[in-house]
Amino acid sequence: MNGVCLPRRSFLCLVGAAAATGCLNDTQSGWRSFGNDRTNSAFAETSPPSGDTSLTADVGTVASSPAVVGKTAYVGTLGGEAVAVNAAGSEEAEALGELADGNVTATTETVWTRSVGGEIYSSPAVVDGRLYVGSRNGDFVCLDADDGKVLWERSYGPINSSPTVYEGTVFFGDDEGLVRALDASNGETEWRRDTGGEVWCAPAVSEDSVCVGSADGNVYAFGSDGDELWRYEADGAVYSSPSLADGDVFFGDLSGAVHAVGAENGDRIWKRSVGGEVFASPAVDGDTVYVASRGGGVHALTASEGDTDWTYDAGAAVNSSPAVAGSRVLFGDDDGVFHSVNAVTGQRAWTREADGRVVSSPAVHEGAAAFGTEGGKLYVVL
Repeated sequence: MNGVCLPRRSFLCLVGAAAATGCLNDTQSGWRSFGNDRTNSAFAETSPPSGDTSLTADVGTVASSPAVVGKTAYVGTLGGEAVAVNAAGSEEAEALGELADGNVTATTETVWTRSVGGEIYSSPAVVDGRLYVGSRNGDFVCLDADDGKVLWERSYGPINSSPTVYEGTVFFGDDEGLVRALDASNGETEWRRDTGGEVWCAPAVSEDSVCVGSADGNVYAFGSDGDELWRYEADGAVYSSPSLADGDVFFGDLSGAVHAVGAENGDRIWKRSVGGEVFASPAVDGDTVYVASRGGGVHALTASEGDTDWTYDAGAAVNSSPAVAGSRVLFGDDDGVFHSVNAVTGQRAWTREADGRVVSSPAVHEGAAAFGTEGGKLYVVL
């Protein structure tokens, strides 16, 4: 358990209206899966963290991105464990509510840990009180989000793809190139479709299609029944999870190109080079697409034309997918620095050093950003 003193109001922003104890309440808001929702937009209508304070929990090496519901963060580790961590304060502080003055002690506490069996690069999705996550040994599991109990599990090829859950179906890919749709309640296969290469992307799901990239250099759109609707040929392998916004699909490839295509037909709208391999996934806020590259640049492009509004030099390769909260763009880099950048101007707002490389993409909720490091910690920055 780790403790830090912070202003009461900041503490309330972190834990929201949840009580200090009790079961997961699925009416609570949060960042429930990679990219925040089924579209992978990585946009949250919340105030950004100020960067003044952080809580940490020792969880093990983290390369995946957390999910956050209420005051609980869920993350997978390269040690093969799914971990749930709470942020909590004293019962006295909880009772004082909004009227409290001065400082209280906020802490992190591990609620449960569950071994999944293999390295976890997949980011968990938490929906309807259940957590879904895959691992490198091919196990895909559904856990009770309250206590980590295994509800069902299936075995496939190695899984790096983060799951997306929509209307009772969970979608993900594997290293054998298969995209799978499972019944979220029991894990039974609804359909599976083959691509020409390993699938690391988190599927972006609309009301009538599932969009996913493959290492074969194509982005595929499948219908609700699994039929292929279209495929788009990129300039290199696609590990960048596609983002859906206003009828368009945005993603990058390992050639260093960023693409915008029509979600209905897969026709190219524009393509731009950003000067470095794009492994991270874009974040989309209105008419702006934020994309990071392994060349160290984070770029703000217009969604309509792909024109560059600004470029920010992180000073190190960026594999962490950006997230947008209010007026800030948030991400980590390979030197172990977490960045907050003004979303309008591209100017640095603040940076914070972490204990290791930050490949994990931030989950942003109620003025706090959660991310993991290869140094073994889960950070919650306020």
